[in-house]
Amino acid sequence: MRWPWTMAVGAESIRRVGWGTAVLLALPAQSTILPVVAIGGVVPDLPLICLILFAISHGPVWSATVGALLGAGLDAFSGGSSVFYAVVDAGLGFGTSVLGRVTTNFQTTTLPALIASGSVLLAGVQVIWFRPFEHADEMLGWMAGTLVPQALYTTAVAWGLYTIWRWRFPTPRTPQKDQHDFFASGRFPGSLR
Repeated sequence: MRWPWTMAVGAESIRRVGWGTAVLLALPAQSTILPVVAIGGVVPDLPLICLILFAISHGPVWSATVGALLGAGLDAFSGGSSVFYAVVDAGLGFGTSVLGRVTTNFQTTTLPALIASGSVLLAGVQVIWFRPFEHADEMLGWMAGTLVPQALYTTAVAWGLYTIWRWRFPTPRTPQKDQHDFFASGRFPGSLR
């Protein structure tokens, strides 16, 4: 039996609605549901996870757009008047998408480095922008007590979600022979050596 909404639209439309729902629910879930799974007061960064998982499977323009919308939502929920998160998340979405396009046949083992670096980059930009520390020892304490645990927790949750996602929706891998034929066929402008 097919779902009624799959007959009129396509699977791609349903996937877009699913991503839109996930991105929209990431913001309220960050402040309402995720404190329940806090470990030592550290919660995973669900908006960052949604943004990076979206960016590795979509193009740079859509990723930057979703990042800007997600960041604008974070700016609105924070009660500030800046557009800090909108700009930073748009850049993070764009950069992650470009990096995902460069690394062909994206591997699950690459994701932890991508999530951890995104989490550390976001926190580093926050420190540079907001300057919450007066002394270096305060910053080192924050890095050891908050930044590293949050980056590790966010990475573990994202890796788990991505593994479940790839298990549920597997993507076909390009065999090595097809990659070799691409380079040998003359469609690649570079040297084979």
